[in-house]
Amino acid sequence: MVHAARLEVLAVQGEAKRRVLVALVRQQGPEWNPNDAAADFDPSSPAVKHAIETIARRAEIVEESASLGTTVRKALASRVQDWAARAKSKPGLGKLGYRTAKDGETRGLLTAAGAEEWETFTCLNSLRDVEPSVTLLFDEGRMDDEPGSRAPSGGTP
Repeated sequence: MVHAARLEVLAVQGEAKRRVLVALVRQQGPEWNPNDAAADFDPSSPAVKHAIETIARRAEIVEESASLGTTVRKALASRVQDWAARAKSKPGLGKLGYRTAKDGETRGLLTAAGAEEWETFTCLNSLRDVEPSVTLLFDEGRMDDEPGSRAPSGGTP
C-alpha cells in the first residue's frame, strides 16, 4: 500500500498533476463534465479549491511533509492560472474544451503527449506510459512443489 501511495505522490509531483487536477475538478459535479465546460473555468470556484486541497493534502499525508503540500499547492495554482488564461475567449482561436473537437472551433485544454514540445496540460494517457515495465512470471505449481514443477493438465497431483 505504501509503495502504491508513493507512486501516486510521485505522479502528482510530476506530469500527472495536470490530469489529476482536471479529473478532480470534473468530478465535482455534472456542470463540469461536458467538453465545453473547460471554457467556463473559474479559478476561484469551490470545485477548483477543493481539487487543489485534495491533491496537496494527499501528498502531505503520504510523504508526511507539509512542505511537499505547499510545493504541490503552488504548482497547481500555476496550472489553474494557465487554465484560466486559456479559457478566456480569444478572437480566431475558437472555444476551449477539455479535448479538441472535430467541429473546427474547439481547441483542447488537454493534449496527448507526442513528439512535439510539451505544454502545461500535455498528459500521458496511462500509467503504462510512465511506470517501468515489470516482468511477471506465473508459476502454476503449488507452494510445496519443487520450483518449476507444474500440476499435470486436467487435475492436481
